Amino acid sequence: MQMASLRNLDGSVAGGRLPQSQSLNGLATLYKFEDDPHGRHLQWVKTKPEVLQAESFIDAIKDALSDFKGASRIVPSPVRTDETLLNVYIDTDLHLGLLSWGPETGGDYDISIARDMLLSGTSDLLDASCNTHKCVLLSMGDFFHRDNIDGVTARSGHVLDVDSRYNKQIRCGASVKVEQVDQALQKHDEVIIVVMPGNHDEHSAQWLAIALEYYYSNNPRVTVVNMTNPYWVHEFGATMLLSHHGHLAKNKRMAGIAAALYPEIWGRTKYRYGLTGHIHHKTGLEDGGMYVESFQTMAQRDAYASDLGLWAMRSMTAITYSSETGEKTRHTTTPKMVAA
Repeated sequence: MQMASLRNLDGSVAGGRLPQSQSLNGLATLYKFEDDPHGRHLQWVKTKPEVLQAESFIDAIKDALSDFKGASRIVPSPVRTDETLLNVYIDTDLHLGLLSWGPETGGDYDISIARDMLLSGTSDLLDASCNTHKCVLLSMGDFFHRDNIDGVTARSGHVLDVDSRYNKQIRCGASVKVEQVDQALQKHDEVIIVVMPGNHDEHSAQWLAIALEYYYSNNPRVTVVNMTNPYWVHEFGATMLLSHHGHLAKNKRMAGIAAALYPEIWGRTKYRYGLTGHIHHKTGLEDGGMYVESFQTMAQRDAYASDLGLWAMRSMTAITYSSETGEKTRHTTTPKMVAA
């Protein structure tokens, strides 16, 4: 039977106020046939909100950032740089947005402190490192402390100690990353930006990378890596770098992952390094043709870690790699050095 046009029984769109503690997750509307004078043929039409897919999420971010596309400030190139060397500036587990109270945890930490740590630490490492043609700003996950306005982790529902509002956190994160990139552009001809998702910021890391990609789209000296999988790989002559936040694969599996996912790069290189974070302290493992290490954080521990007695030294590291002989030098800065 061909159905005639439908309308609400009262001729209006269904709606109304919801109780404050409830949210809309479906809609059922009662219709009748216009050509039925007795209104005996009724039909319930049930709908539900469309789930926002990953592609729609990315498109929405790009649309929101369209006004900032190509708005970056052009910084003059440095005079002399070495193309046979590569500097990698590692910041992992910055946890921007974490709130830590000194009397409870042994040290204060908030958005402003985290911002100063990143910029001052980067400045120290830039001054100490070689003038390489190319550099990588490698944020190995958990750049942000929280991924939503609720202040709880998405996977475990763990309630976090957070500083201020989520809006303030994302604004600070975007601006401080731009300042860090502009610092690096004064020393290096080419800057590669890697913003790796961690277990604390799986979504926020995505929008930050997209924002930086749009902002620096007018600058050919800046490349923003699109993280299509959890592993970032870079081939530099005879040197291979593979990085991962560390929450999905243990360090002892990194050599196997590198060989399985990137067999061509593995075969062409001789010096292979795995770089991870997540555990907040330093470890090293050489096995299976790769040296894998985890790096320390600059962040102060929160109350949860303090209550459990978890402790780690804090630092930020820059490593210089040679295209011919692998790791050449490294430099480290600490919160005390930054404060001084």
